[in-house]
Parts: sequence; structure tokens; C-alpha cells
Amino acid sequence: MSAATYPGNGRARGELGGELAGRMAVVTGASSGIGRAIANELAGRGASVCLLGRRPEALRAVASRMDGTARKLIYRMDLAIDAEVESLPGHLLRDGGAVDILVHSAGTIALAAMEHASIAHLDRQIHIN
Repeated sequence: MSAATYPGNGRARGELGGELAGRMAVVTGASSGIGRAIANELAGRGASVCLLGRRPEALRAVASRMDGTARKLIYRMDLAIDAEVESLPGHLLRDGGAVDILVHSAGTIALAAMEHASIAHLDRQIHIN
């Protein structure tokens, strides 16, 4: 696993621009929805942000549009795969340093009638969420 690094786009957010400067935030589910919004806000407040998700192209798009000038790291990760989760601390220490903020925003849901739902679907939801 290796990180892609994206420089900030130089757009600071005024008075909020630096209150989290020097902090590293890790955000799961950062490619869309609430995770993307939280990652954007953290970057806008000056935090370096580590974006985690299953879709690296979506993570790259998020990073390229973020406010702020802090560093952005991207890791493709499936939280349902224990080995990928277990490898993250070592990669972060190598690439980004200590983590100050952790936001777990990844989530999944299997939409099916109960008679069609499997234990595997339920296990995956519990494991990720």
C-alpha cells in the first residue's frame, strides 16, 4: 500500500484556515457523502488529511478539489479486509506521521428483503459500520 500525495490548491477559508494546522486527520469513507464533507472541512481548517476508501479515483478527485494548503494522503482501503486495516498504522507512520484526528465515516448497507438477506451480508455491514 502506498500513499498518493496531493498538494493543497491554495484556497484557504479565511478565519478557519489554520486552526488545525499541524494536525493529521484520517477519514474513512472519504470518497463521498459525509466522509467527503468532513474531510473537506478538516482540510479547510488547515489539517493534513488522509483519505481512505475503496475507490482511489474518487479519492483523487476529492483531494484535488479540497480547500486549504495542507498535505493530502490517499490510501485505497477496504475496511472489510482485516489485513488492509492492520497495515494502515505502519503506512501512516512512514508517510504522514502521528494521527491526531480519526473520523470513521465509512459505511455499507445491503438492501434486500429479510428472506433474501444472508449472514454474510449482515457480517459485512457489522464489520464495516
